[in-house]
Amino acid sequence: LQHFRILAFDIEVHNYRGVPRVTTDPITMISLASNYGLKKVILTKKFSGAQEFVEFVDSEMELIKRFCEIVEEESPDLLLSYNGDLFDLPYLRGRATKYKISLDLGWTKTPLKFVRRGRLSAGKFNGLLHLDLYPFVLNLLSPTLKTEVYDLSSVAQELLGEGKVEMDWEEIWKFWEEGGEKLRTLVEYSLRDSTLVCKLGEKLLPQLVELAKLVNLSLFDVSRMSYSQLAEAYLMKEVKNFKELIPNRPKKEEIQRRKEKTYLGAFVLQPSPGFYEDVVVFDFKSLYPTIIVTHNICPSTLNCGCCKGNGIETPEILRRDGKKVKYWFCKRRKGFVPSILNELIFRRGRIKEMLKSISVDDPDYKILKARDYALKTITNATYGYLGFPRARWYCLECAESITAFGRKYITEIMNEVWNSGFKVIYGDTDSIMLSFKGKSKKEVLEFLRRINDKLPGIMELELRGFFPAGIWVSKKGEVERGAKKKYALIDEDGRIIIRGFEYVRRDWANIAKETQHEVLKAVLRDRDPKKALSIVQKKIRELKEHKVPLEDVVIYTQLTKEFEEYEGLGPHVMAAKRAKDKGYWVEPGSIIKWIVTDVPGKISDKAYPYQEVKEKGLKYDPEYYINHQLLPAVQRILEVLGFGKEEILSRKQEKLGKFF
Repeated sequence: LQHFRILAFDIEVHNYRGVPRVTTDPITMISLASNYGLKKVILTKKFSGAQEFVEFVDSEMELIKRFCEIVEEESPDLLLSYNGDLFDLPYLRGRATKYKISLDLGWTKTPLKFVRRGRLSAGKFNGLLHLDLYPFVLNLLSPTLKTEVYDLSSVAQELLGEGKVEMDWEEIWKFWEEGGEKLRTLVEYSLRDSTLVCKLGEKLLPQLVELAKLVNLSLFDVSRMSYSQLAEAYLMKEVKNFKELIPNRPKKEEIQRRKEKTYLGAFVLQPSPGFYEDVVVFDFKSLYPTIIVTHNICPSTLNCGCCKGNGIETPEILRRDGKKVKYWFCKRRKGFVPSILNELIFRRGRIKEMLKSISVDDPDYKILKARDYALKTITNATYGYLGFPRARWYCLECAESITAFGRKYITEIMNEVWNSGFKVIYGDTDSIMLSFKGKSKKEVLEFLRRINDKLPGIMELELRGFFPAGIWVSKKGEVERGAKKKYALIDEDGRIIIRGFEYVRRDWANIAKETQHEVLKAVLRDRDPKKALSIVQKKIRELKEHKVPLEDVVIYTQLTKEFEEYEGLGPHVMAAKRAKDKGYWVEPGSIIKWIVTDVPGKISDKAYPYQEVKEKGLKYDPEYYINHQLLPAVQRILEVLGFGKEEILSRKQEKLGKFF
């Protein structure tokens, strides 16, 4: 991989409206960065004291021509972009067409073309591989990332530890107009973008290469595929070894019929809200894939004629229509899906053992980690694929059988936990969390051994870890019932693991998320409820006194449909409409940055896009952020400690007995 010549690029467009219009707004700057030392920014406006990597041209036409020349001269193996399919390349082509320039960057000298990949188009050159990293991040990496905003800066910050130089579109326009030092700053901004894309490409390329090798498809295709597409590609590659025919793609009508049928998912135990000490967490090792292999679940083995009354029978399944059903799977003949998965699981286990024996500094470590990622991705995608309406091998009976077995095993183990004298705190899909207070770690490990002795086939329960403390909060409006998928733990190294809280969601302002995180640290790490309460009360004072920076009250919300499709105009929709009226590019999928201001009216009337709040010097509404952001984020945590809303707001400190 180190021998790949990688060249990343990014374009800047001159416009004062916010939405670049390809018919009128020129490209003013193109930056390029490589993994072999090249740094270049080409622009159409001169300034004194330019950096050594800056090159000036006299017009947009020369800018585009020079970009093409550099790509041809450098002859990279990979041309990288971030959202190049949807913005940079279509815009480049549009402006190049105006000057009758052909974007024939590949060695075959055929022009750039756009090909359909799923619902979107992808920019393709013959003889030059263009990788847009954005669809890979969005489709495959996003579930593993903490950030819920997938712009270049957020993703690079998480994966590389460095982000973009933040700049709003109006600043870009103004900096260009002012020139001089401002233009110098803009040049650094542009180069930073292409440099981050290049570094991100180096980071992600091993995973992409291993996925491409596994499914026998090009990097161009794999980088733009979804989980289900990857699973199907792998099955199509392997199924020839099993004398199975590949089904046709389902037609539109069939897909619609499939979408109308759903099945019961995983079992989730309602937790009891509270603060718990001595917590242990068990996870099933690849629960659904191992269920498929162990119980031979496959479209080709479902309700086989040879094993009727004597097959591998499922638990009783309650369908959504109220009917109770059971299926069986063949005992005599191994299905192709479990056979393929068994091989993947075996290979992944072997790689994990190899990883244990080599240093992280070993060059092979990165390759093995990437291979492990590829095997894990395909393995885990297969269960969901069987229930995916667009799948060639769609099998509703298989999908609902898998989840039925999952519910069976997790409930049986919970009963074993109770019978062994442990306390079950929470159970969710493939995880069980329990308190072992009053028992030793040795007893916990002995319990785990007994469970694994009873599990069939290749199914296995693993120890995720011991945690000195954890907190589960109540369900909204129900003090006695715990919220599902919402808890925080502290591990033996002092790290805090947060699941489901506002801290890990983008649709909450930083003031709420960061305060919540500080409160959880005070509770779990410091074991200090008074400190937790005082943190909240301090933030309330700062909000009331307008001491909180605007950046910390920004709310991020994704626009999911066209304006006219919304039945009610919620605050984020109103903010989006205002942004569009000012010339911002707003469409379904756009992330709206908005603030609730202190102007009179309903919340929707008070919601303004962040940029407009800055321009007009508007102030945020303290009462909104206290009552609709800060308190909802921390109140249920403090309730577990014995503090009510009145005590939080009145600065009294009472009722600590529940915590201790």
